[in-house]
Amino acid sequence: RSVMVLNAFHMAALAYPDDPKCAEYRDRMIHTLAHESGHVHDLGMQVKMLPGVVLELKLPYREAVLFRIASGCWDEYIASRLSACFGKEFATKDFQETFCSVLKEAKDRADAVIRQYRMHGDRARLIDEVTGEYRRTLLYASYLLGHLDGLGESVEESAHEADKLVKSTEYFTPFFGRLRSELRTMHDGYGEWKSIDVYEPLKQMVYEMLKVGGIDIEQRDGGAYVDVPFIPHTMPSLAEQIEYRTSKAAP
Repeated sequence: RSVMVLNAFHMAALAYPDDPKCAEYRDRMIHTLAHESGHVHDLGMQVKMLPGVVLELKLPYREAVLFRIASGCWDEYIASRLSACFGKEFATKDFQETFCSVLKEAKDRADAVIRQYRMHGDRARLIDEVTGEYRRTLLYASYLLGHLDGLGESVEESAHEADKLVKSTEYFTPFFGRLRSELRTMHDGYGEWKSIDVYEPLKQMVYEMLKVGGIDIEQRDGGAYVDVPFIPHTMPSLAEQIEYRTSKAAP
């Protein structure tokens, strides 16, 4: 079962259906409820389609890392698509702004994380932080794509800033197109999924994106191996090395 916990401070807007001062906030709260209800619906669908998977299946390390990102993309895509009709124009604006703000910084932040790793050597921290940056980017892209697909609109038509940024962000451009294609394919078969393998194309895309981002996670006998190639923009500068050593030496 699913349990939804509502914050009364925000949901109080629903208690004033005729107050024009609450109109926009009330619409946002209705959309939020619809979005979260979309997650509830999807969870029920997945339990029916994929018995023994939700909260039960344990995956090897590499597969778990990739599945966490891929399944998160689907979760937000379908919830946004199901709730799109409640979103009006403000949801497109909000999803676009959030996605753009994350995409603009993702690679620089991930590269900085790798530079820090060269100094601290904590591989678990590296994977958590790098995958976190790219996961957020793909998740917010999925919010936007699901919302627009639910409205029958396209990024090119209705989210011009996002479209412009994606096309100017060379490393991300092909992954955005693949993300949209794979999510739509999953939706085409929604209700008739036969196994968790339905996530494989998304997982492969995530793996390739992480590899472009500077980490290569390989499953090997007895565990996983993570390769972090030495490329110029992931090598710490002298200033970063001094700052790191100074911070470690501080009492």
